Amino acid sequence: MELVGLDMETVEANPPGAMIWISNTVATIISVYTLAWLFTKINVGSALQGAMTGLAIGFAFVFLSHMIGGLFSQAPYALAWINGGHDMVALAISGAVLGAWRKYD
Repeated sequence: MELVGLDMETVEANPPGAMIWISNTVATIISVYTLAWLFTKINVGSALQGAMTGLAIGFAFVFLSHMIGGLFSQAPYALAWINGGHDMVALAISGAVLGAWRKYD
C-alpha cells in the first residue's frame, strides 16, 4: 500500500465493488484456459514441466512487462516485484496443475 500511496483510511472509505471480483475471475479463466491450450500445443506432460513453463511465461511476458511499465511510469521498482512476482507464482501454480492433470487420448 505504501508503494502506491494508499493508507488504510482511504481503502476503507472506498471498498472495491463486485466488478473487481467479476473482472478478476474472467481474466483468470481466460489466462488459465489459454495456458491449457498452449500446453496441448507444446506437449507439456508433467507438473514440473507445467510449473517451469508457466514460470517462464510469467517471467518473459508478465513480470518484464510490469517492470518496463513501472520504470516508464516511475513507479517504485519493488512494485514490479510484487505485482509481477504474484503473476509469475500464479502462472507457475496453474502450470503445475495443468501439467499434472490427467491426459486423455
